[in-house]
Amino acid sequence: MTGFARGSGKRDGDVWHGLPGRQVRSSRAESRGVVPDCDQAAKWLGIGAAKRDRISLANFGMLYDKGCGVPHDEHEALGLFMESANLGVGQAQFNLGVYYRDGKGTEADAVQSYFWFSVAARENFPQARDRAGKMRKLLTPAQIAETDRRVALWKPERAPEYVIR
Repeated sequence: MTGFARGSGKRDGDVWHGLPGRQVRSSRAESRGVVPDCDQAAKWLGIGAAKRDRISLANFGMLYDKGCGVPHDEHEALGLFMESANLGVGQAQFNLGVYYRDGKGTEADAVQSYFWFSVAARENFPQARDRAGKMRKLLTPAQIAETDRRVALWKPERAPEYVIR
């Protein structure tokens, strides 16, 4: 998460209209050096996450990871990353690799870590290929073969469609 801007509040009435994409974009800072407003980020990303917006889910997970605008809760972050990763978000897939590697919000699991780093690498997420290679060294040939098979079969879920009313 790289900053959320404190604004005039004018967005509340005329921009939001219930569209998660607008909520995600509007929750981000427009430039560097902006004072973070974690409460506003949590408010708008929470709305987007409740609608299963895939990017909102990943970013809301980061807020829980950092304890920014919401309580620090690695288990909650893990769940949000999982939902976002299953919708095809590379950052969330990479974050799951880290969480399973480090045992954050769950038991450490080298196989799961390798799986999610490999999925993120397949999606061309930066650093994922290197991390997958490091985790691969910890696995048996049978674990590698089975996990590589699962990665080859893995497909993201279809993201929800939004209806403008």
